[in-house]
Amino acid sequence: MHKIYFDKRSIIICTPEEAALSDPNAVEFHFGRKSEIGELVCLFEKSDTLDRIYIPSDDPEGCYRALCGEFREVNAAGGLVVNRRGDYLLIRRDGLWDLPKGHQEPGEDISVTALREVQEETGVDNLELGDLICITDHCYWRNNMWHLKHTWWYMMHYMTPVDLTPQTGRYHQGSLGGEIQFAAFPQEYLSFHKRSVPVSKGLIDCPIVLSWKLATFVKYNKRIMSETGIDKKLAKSLMDIHAILLRPDQPFTWASGWHSPIYCDNRRILSHPELRSQVAGWLAEKAMELYPEAEVVAGVATGAIAHGVLAADRMAKPFVYVRPKPKDHGTGSQIEGELQPGKKVVVIEDLISTGMSSLAAVKALREAGADVLGMVAIFTYGFDLAAQRFAEDKVELTTLSDYSALVETASETGYISSEAKDILHEWRKNPSEWGI
Repeated sequence: MHKIYFDKRSIIICTPEEAALSDPNAVEFHFGRKSEIGELVCLFEKSDTLDRIYIPSDDPEGCYRALCGEFREVNAAGGLVVNRRGDYLLIRRDGLWDLPKGHQEPGEDISVTALREVQEETGVDNLELGDLICITDHCYWRNNMWHLKHTWWYMMHYMTPVDLTPQTGRYHQGSLGGEIQFAAFPQEYLSFHKRSVPVSKGLIDCPIVLSWKLATFVKYNKRIMSETGIDKKLAKSLMDIHAILLRPDQPFTWASGWHSPIYCDNRRILSHPELRSQVAGWLAEKAMELYPEAEVVAGVATGAIAHGVLAADRMAKPFVYVRPKPKDHGTGSQIEGELQPGKKVVVIEDLISTGMSSLAAVKALREAGADVLGMVAIFTYGFDLAAQRFAEDKVELTTLSDYSALVETASETGYISSEAKDILHEWRKNPSEWGI
């Protein structure tokens, strides 16, 4: 599916089977001859209530390229910048909040464009480029012709230890020639002002924001996780670095004695800097999205200590870790680090199997007086037993990837055969008895 915006309205190119066509307000347009962009625009101009025009096609990609050919195409890029405290960087232009972005220079890589434009428009240096969030299409009329701007949006991290704070009197001469006020506002500010702060077309241009309310901007992470397929992307990366091994024909034996066609060791992530940074960012972003009130990050020893530290650093939060049991020397502590009773804690875990060790850590935190908000983990096997235990202990669990995404990705990429896929599905139904 492709969506091309005309101000707040959009043209949606999709397959004839798309559920979107069941929209009672859908208006369908079928291409016949060439040069019909004017007819599409006329449909919008004739109605104040028409928001979407659907173009069903058996070849959405071909149809999209044909439609793009009706415009003068322009490439641009920008960034969604977050600092270590979880604030998002916006610029204020003509009284409206916008995301920093700009046009691509000839011969320039698009990711370089994104970094350059953000730095030029805001004056913020020391940015770490993250993942591509999405590519958006926005149309505008200029110099007697229609232009179609393709904008690449990247996640970026402001790595300077000094937190950005809201600015009211600081200006930077931006690339557009006018005064640009830039500021970073915490999530609470954006949420509080969601109905009173005007937002420019630049945000409407991007499907990260689907309305004029900044609340949807603040909560972008949840949609990105599903729409960009982070679960499958991470699953593939774990297989690529051999953190996850699949051997249906030569099963592994776990410490529990279970026979298994899969083995997962997320500690291997730590030896791969790019993936390590990505996972830390995803964990931190998910934790901040779900638990903005969290005051402390806790890692489950030993596998999640490093991942928890990295996430806590991104979140600019204190960190503690929980041992499997109190140590038998020194202070006899089970929780290492400073944790005051009553603190709101989000737990970071690397792998969920039966859930016993993860929930033991939660129990220790609660007994120490912590208010455990929930747990964010890298991967789960998705056992029914684990789900039952988490429900019984009233612990909310969120994971970046899971067994289902892994099996589908392995099948789609040719990593396993269809027969192996069936074996993997059968194993999860009754893992304790499988292979005996």
